[in-house]
Amino acid sequence: MAPRYSDQNMKLTIERAALLKALAHVQSVVERRNTIPILSNVLITAQKGRLSLAATDMDLAITESVEASAAKAGSTTAPAHTLYDIVRKLREGAQIERSARMVAPAFIGRDAHISAECLVTRGSNVESNSRVDFGTAVEDSSILSDSYVGIGLDLSHSIVDGHNLLNLRHNVTLEITDPVVMRQNNVRGGNRQSLGSIETRQVALSSAE
Repeated sequence: MAPRYSDQNMKLTIERAALLKALAHVQSVVERRNTIPILSNVLITAQKGRLSLAATDMDLAITESVEASAAKAGSTTAPAHTLYDIVRKLREGAQIERSARMVAPAFIGRDAHISAECLVTRGSNVESNSRVDFGTAVEDSSILSDSYVGIGLDLSHSIVDGHNLLNLRHNVTLEITDPVVMRQNNVRGGNRQSLGSIETRQVALSSAE
């Protein structure tokens, strides 16, 4: 009898490089414009010690299996090219909790943490050593390195630099004094770009009206 899986409980840990290599191979068989929606997806199956990826175009099927630490077995499907783009833009040490939602293309830096129920939309950047806490939405915005963004916020067309918030649409900068809302994480050394040094980038980062 085939094992039963619950996609609601699936939880695993895998090396980014191994996942990226497997996805690159599997997604190569998936057409970007597909008249059968399920053929745009990759089947993801987590078992003890292994993660299997499979995709097909009805003529050719590709399957990859890589080592993974599966705390809870399960299976699900996900859009192949979207998942590949998200993993490709992740940096080493980045953590995205299972119920968080990513809309590619978005950049997640080294050691950044996206908490449960968060939403990061296309065109957004969460740079290294930053944390976006539970339920916060980041829309067309940038969270600069070493910044913490608190619970349940809605950031749109903005740049966060520690406790400073710049809204690009209204060209207004706010200093947030409550560390529960926004603050600067511990800087691990090296030069760090400040909000004041990015004024010349405002036009490039702004969304078209």
